[in-house]
Amino acid sequence: MAENGGVVCKCTARRSFRFRQPNLRNLSRIPLFTRRPSLAGKLTLLSTSAQEKSRPAVLSSMRHKRIPIYVMMPVDAFCIDGSGIPRIRRLKALTASLKALKLAGVHGIAVEVWWGIVERFSPLAYDWSLYEKLFKLISESGLKVHVALSFHSNVNSSSSCRNGGVSLPLWITQIGDSNKHIYYRDKNGFSSDDYLTLGVDNLPLFCGRTALQCYEDFMTSFVKKFECHIGSVIEEICVGLGPSGELRYPAHFGDGIWKFPGIGEFQCYDKYMLDNLKMAACEEGKPQWGERGPPNAGYYNSLPSGAPFFEEGEESFLSDYGCFFLEWYSGSLLGHADAILAKAAKILKKYQEDKQTSILLVAKIGGIYWWYQTVAHPAELTAGYYNTALRDGYDPVASIFSRHGAALHVSCLEMMDGETPESYLCSPEGLLQQIWSVSKKRIIHLIGRNTNERFDRVSLWKIHANCYHSQAEVTMEFGSLTVKSSPDETPSIFKKSIRPVTLKFEDVIYKIRIKNMGIGGILWPHRSKETEKVILKGVTGMAEPGEILAMLGPSGSGKTTLLTALGGRLGGQLAGSITYNGKPISNAMKRNTGFVSQYDFLYPHLTVVETLVFTALLRLPNTLTKEEKVSQAESVIAQLGLTQCRNSIIGHEFLRGVSGGERRRVSIGQELLVNPSLLILDEPTSGLDSTTAQCIVSALSELASGGRTIVMTIHQPSSRLFYMFHKLLLLSEGNALYFGKVSAVMDYFSDIGFASSVPMNPADFLLDLANGLTSDGAHANESMDDHMQSIVVAYKERLSEKLKEELAGKRFNEDKLSNGPEDNSKEEFGRWPTTWWQQFSVLLRRGVRERKHESFSPLKIFEVLAVSLLTALLWWKSHISHLQDQFHM
Repeated sequence: MAENGGVVCKCTARRSFRFRQPNLRNLSRIPLFTRRPSLAGKLTLLSTSAQEKSRPAVLSSMRHKRIPIYVMMPVDAFCIDGSGIPRIRRLKALTASLKALKLAGVHGIAVEVWWGIVERFSPLAYDWSLYEKLFKLISESGLKVHVALSFHSNVNSSSSCRNGGVSLPLWITQIGDSNKHIYYRDKNGFSSDDYLTLGVDNLPLFCGRTALQCYEDFMTSFVKKFECHIGSVIEEICVGLGPSGELRYPAHFGDGIWKFPGIGEFQCYDKYMLDNLKMAACEEGKPQWGERGPPNAGYYNSLPSGAPFFEEGEESFLSDYGCFFLEWYSGSLLGHADAILAKAAKILKKYQEDKQTSILLVAKIGGIYWWYQTVAHPAELTAGYYNTALRDGYDPVASIFSRHGAALHVSCLEMMDGETPESYLCSPEGLLQQIWSVSKKRIIHLIGRNTNERFDRVSLWKIHANCYHSQAEVTMEFGSLTVKSSPDETPSIFKKSIRPVTLKFEDVIYKIRIKNMGIGGILWPHRSKETEKVILKGVTGMAEPGEILAMLGPSGSGKTTLLTALGGRLGGQLAGSITYNGKPISNAMKRNTGFVSQYDFLYPHLTVVETLVFTALLRLPNTLTKEEKVSQAESVIAQLGLTQCRNSIIGHEFLRGVSGGERRRVSIGQELLVNPSLLILDEPTSGLDSTTAQCIVSALSELASGGRTIVMTIHQPSSRLFYMFHKLLLLSEGNALYFGKVSAVMDYFSDIGFASSVPMNPADFLLDLANGLTSDGAHANESMDDHMQSIVVAYKERLSEKLKEELAGKRFNEDKLSNGPEDNSKEEFGRWPTTWWQQFSVLLRRGVRERKHESFSPLKIFEVLAVSLLTALLWWKSHISHLQDQFHM
């Protein structure tokens, strides 16, 4: 366990830090963390100041230019002396440290207010004297306070074992001595006394009170006692919801039972939880499901491969029983959070409504990032987060937090996927991206902390990069980070599309003529015979705004040809219908379309920022100033995660520069600068590791959510990547084998007799089918041609006609059509964004910058001019079908 809460990898030393990302309505401050030494031992930086939700954003941003920092009290700051009385350790040293921290620019101190200290000896007998003394010291030092109301124990945490730690109240532990079932229990009967099981939330087992009533009485007493400090000294109140204060089950014990990267165990075997499970099973009409948790879910230190429940099969998490159990298990945890946050919000309501005493309510969740790249996410499932490759488990959490006005607090800010063990399929960046997305969707504050103790610049800049997620304008000033301002809107490249585009293609056929030279044809070319080859054989489909259409198929299946045709860049014998909002391609539509080819054509000696700034100056309209164009380029750099390499050159195979994934993101960024309504990408993830590929597709998913239409080819995606797409087009030798929702593809092939005999990545299974291979014994005697023909016939019988009927039934809104880019050909999309002289000026400066490493001489200048002139003459008024050759030139 982390010292201050959280489940973390045990392979490195660790300590908790936090930063806060404001909601979309009030983006005036973005927290960021550093760590400073203290005279009183190891003080840990925890969080930033809460932004007052009801205060005007302008006033807040004016008052808080620097990023505020909260430093957390040491875990061993409190102890129980020989007489059993709680006290503060090293009080004089602490006083000196507070003054030093204030001089260093620290904003405040984060203090854990322990239930086991205040209500230690008997029910409703609250002793706040220790915290009165501490808050007075902090206030006199000119610092603010973040309060964490801690209803858990830290006795079993690794950092507290040496110092005794703080247990639950003694009168609670006495009840626990006679009734072990008030604590969570695993399937072997081992109980954790760090937190009361949520099964007792509504049972009057605690001297006539329920657990929820105990928590409510404690919060009420705290607010009444320190009412004079709320809004002035106390700015944030974090309410504990589980072990380490986090909303989760204690599936990963920190006292040596569990070790990273174990999947953990389900914690539902106390009699109260089992009673609830039995009741839920009876309501479902399956009483046998209520006897116990999944028997095949492994143990604390099992790997996913050793636990059949987390693999695909009849008794897995995907089965009817698995879905029922996980819904109940996670739903119980959500109900627990809903009940406590409702009481906390009610208690703090009058202070939140008063502008003079505004306070931010906060609640934590665990940062469980190992096995995140699997389909099942087993470590998250045992902790109570029903989050898999097929289901977003954090959206329900964010929904509850949003309903009660609570900020969501998560860890992993400084972590990078590349630093985690590859075999454990970790993805802290993917986890953080997912949580960021749901927090934006639900419009709630997002607060973060680091997981590990780090002192390197890389982790600092990783946290810095995370700040850009909220589009705060962050600059370096005298060696410290300063927030200048941030707009009250979403990042600029993620704004809604100006003109959404519905792309339809029907019966697309593409043919090419091939000369069969032979030996005779070489000697007598006029005798050579021409044959016709069909590349696309009547492909039909549609992509609407907000969707990602992925094209999957083996090499030579026609993916790139179809993609080029959809981008209006394919000549030759192209038949069929391709329409954009019901109209054919036009120059205005082409300028409203972004096209990213399979290969990156970038200047190797330009840096990332130079590449994007020159593109912005060249392609953005004159309605924007130069500063606004540069700002747009900076926004793209931040949103695509290119901050760390912004000043690195692009490079090529013979010149070391940025990585392949970064180069690919630069190519995508060049198209995103113009805010296209239709974005077409040819294998944007080829040659990249799964983590980098996921980051790119996550960014594309975010773009699609703004009303853009995204079409892309994909090559062997991971299972998690596969389920991030909305629609799928499966091709083989120019034939369509499937078109429809990604979620329905496996059921479709199972219905036509092609089911996977072993658990596998759906993309691998589909590629095997497209290549004529099958592991299904029912088709073992078929030839590859017969096998492929049966799939093509099934597609034509089951999907093709229905799809054409759907396309024919689509009717576009006339108002939208009249405002489409084609009808505005004289407006933004119908004219060149810059003048000829501006284009020449930008291109000249770019060319000079690209050749800055070379020595200039009259001969070199003549050589460049001559080659440029010859190239221009060669491709003057060339056909659009030769565009790929122009790129290679």
